[in-house]
Amino acid sequence: MSTGTRREPMSPRPETIRVLHVDNDPAMLDTTKSRLEQESETISVQSVQTVSEALELLEADRVDCIVSDYAMPDTDGVSFLREVRSRNSQLPFILFTGQGSEEIAAAAISAGVTDYIKKGELGSVDRLSDHIEQFVENYRTEDVIARRLLAMETAREGIGIFDEDGYFIYVNSAYAEMYGYTPPELLGEHWTILCPEEDIKRVFKEILTEIPSAGRWLGEVEQITKDGSHLLTSQALSYADNGTIICVSFRISDKQEAEKLLAEERQRFDLLIEAITEYAIFSTDPDGEITTWNSGSERINGYEQGEILGQNISVLYTQQDIAEGEPDHHLELALEEGSLHEKGWRTRRDGHQYWADFTLTPVEEENGEYHGFVCVIRDMTDWLERERQLQGAVRQLDRFAGILSHDLRNPLSTAKVSLELIRDDPDDSLEHVDRADRALTRMDQLIESLLTLAREGKSVDEFLPLSLADCANTAWKSINAPDATLTIDSATGSVTGDSERIITLFENLFRNAVEYGGGAVTIRVGEFDDGFFVEDDGPGIPSEDREKVFEQGYSMGDNQTGFGLSIVQSIATAHNWDIAVTDSETSGARFEFRTDAINGGLESM
Repeated sequence: MSTGTRREPMSPRPETIRVLHVDNDPAMLDTTKSRLEQESETISVQSVQTVSEALELLEADRVDCIVSDYAMPDTDGVSFLREVRSRNSQLPFILFTGQGSEEIAAAAISAGVTDYIKKGELGSVDRLSDHIEQFVENYRTEDVIARRLLAMETAREGIGIFDEDGYFIYVNSAYAEMYGYTPPELLGEHWTILCPEEDIKRVFKEILTEIPSAGRWLGEVEQITKDGSHLLTSQALSYADNGTIICVSFRISDKQEAEKLLAEERQRFDLLIEAITEYAIFSTDPDGEITTWNSGSERINGYEQGEILGQNISVLYTQQDIAEGEPDHHLELALEEGSLHEKGWRTRRDGHQYWADFTLTPVEEENGEYHGFVCVIRDMTDWLERERQLQGAVRQLDRFAGILSHDLRNPLSTAKVSLELIRDDPDDSLEHVDRADRALTRMDQLIESLLTLAREGKSVDEFLPLSLADCANTAWKSINAPDATLTIDSATGSVTGDSERIITLFENLFRNAVEYGGGAVTIRVGEFDDGFFVEDDGPGIPSEDREKVFEQGYSMGDNQTGFGLSIVQSIATAHNWDIAVTDSETSGARFEFRTDAINGGLESM
């Protein structure tokens, strides 16, 4: 099938992002290509209308990101995604579709979709452009890291990495085999384990103490293997900015060949350093006290090496995990299973928490006892937040579909029936016209609420410090309630977020209080330890209704759309705040917003 668009070769420029867009609508292909290439100087779009064409192009050319519709003539977007994942598990794949349901989204997430964007919404192409650039940058970075780590592990040369004190934090198989060890046997050991006793002083004096200032050390060293045999080696050591030392070791059989290989490896030294800083890599003794600490550990956790060495690994856990004995339990599990891999919350030096991919591996000595543990941590907070936003978007799409199919259909049916009655009896049409007008007004209210909900529920891109009192006073000016009273506690401080959306949040809460509390209601805004509240002296909300009030379309009054509190919840979610409903001091309604709730919100997914 012809795409209706002339196929051009993708630009070979190094920085170009090559996007493959699959959609059976030629107009959508042309519009999206034009918009994306206008929005970004680096994006180049190749458009096709069928999955079979897309798979042929994937075989013939390099693609940095795939954007695909769901419904297509020869298959669907999820089946296409599964085929792509069988070839490349990491290539960014964005489902950009007008068809959205929880079932489709769940299948896409299960198949490994990178993102799910509803096309046709305001700003959807702008968001698509931003996400393409972000995901491709991450994909290229992780690809470089993976290739560098694979290059180290599969190299025929022996490559070892130890901290500036000389303790191994990484060895590849070739390095360990050269000396008769396995990699776990060397991890945590000092480099001098490979040196004859008479050479240990030279190692410290001429090499380990001089390399930080000299940057490199090249030379011949006599070493010993695990069985005590002597081995003459050529060593190339390079000092990295993060304080680690990278060592490439060769047996000396042909010195000229060794020197040639060393020269070829010099470029690899610099590439390895960058990969190491992406991860926190450190070791502990058998009791969990930290003995080594690389720059990646400092970057992720915030502790400098001098202040963390000697502390227990539990300092990185949450207070709840410490109270439940999780740090010691993890050490025990790692010993029992040979390794522990889990995801969970960890705590930085400043007290903030992050979502960590955590691996703990025991280091076994020759006599069967354990020297300690090696721990590798990767900060996955951004990934978890994207996952939470994606799932939230899927749930919102499903709710929107329900509203469009049910709530809008009822007034539409009323309007149609009224028009038929007018057509049958034009002389008695006034009542039918009024009924149709009320139905159309109801539809307009629902559509406006849906648009507001979609707009206000988007994640906040820029957090700015804002006065709660200023936002509340600005919102109050738009409320037509001359008999109502707003009071703001003098101690009410500031919050960070988007001013327009926070003002909208107050407007909806104030209208809700006036509608259900009466025209003379008193509304109070104040602050507590980890957030702020809005309360009134109205009749309050029954405990059995406190979960329902945030449902889209739920209303306790007449002629209301029921979207006000849904919009409030969407704005809170966009700011990563928790929201709770309780009683005020006067038994009215009280809405509490905990503004430091991102960890709890993500953990409850």
